[in-house]
Amino acid sequence: YEMLGNDDPFLSLKEESDRIAREVCSVVRGRLSEFRDYVLASIIGNTFDYGVKGHQVTGDFLGYFEQEYAAGLAIDHTDRIARLIDRVVYFTDNCGEIVFDRLLLEYLHRQGSHVTLAVRDMPILNDATMAEARALHLDRYADVLTTTGCGCEIGVRLDCMPPELAAAVDNCTLIIAKGMANYESISEFTGMPPVAFLMAAKCDPIAEEVGVVRGAKVAMLRDRN
Repeated sequence: YEMLGNDDPFLSLKEESDRIAREVCSVVRGRLSEFRDYVLASIIGNTFDYGVKGHQVTGDFLGYFEQEYAAGLAIDHTDRIARLIDRVVYFTDNCGEIVFDRLLLEYLHRQGSHVTLAVRDMPILNDATMAEARALHLDRYADVLTTTGCGCEIGVRLDCMPPELAAAVDNCTLIIAKGMANYESISEFTGMPPVAFLMAAKCDPIAEEVGVVRGAKVAMLRDRN
């Protein structure tokens, strides 16, 4: 980014993604009622991703949402995940996607969950940062709004998380990790609380690793290990 002379070269794409997502959410939110519905919507939102080779963001996101909502989840652990939402650490991923995350966060808020919401520390690709989170008022539905630390890192590093986030991870009943980068980093850690990986499998290596076809939507729980 220093060589480009631009601290946030994806800014216009991020703003456009959030705009499109808000329009789609205004149409579909009325049909969401169960935990699984909100999880699936947030995973469909995970396809707002401009950093995966071979993956394209559709030009008709409402039509795509309808198609993928009807298709459902290839891996569906939502019943087990729903029992763990007392104290949640929620790692976000992309802009656009976080508009759908807001629907899930609203649901968790209504259920009385204590949520620590973590966004990227600095702009990287089209990932959501504190600026986008505050613009969408995500702090209304999170008890703690923080960053992952580590500057412009992709994914999560335990060794440089802010103390508040590290303490929340140690004491939570569930980690929600959105997207492939968070899956790739967090799945390497041991001694973690239960982790719900909520993602679209947008590349062949991840799809093969979790046992689904490319493009499938996954809500996969890894129990405490």
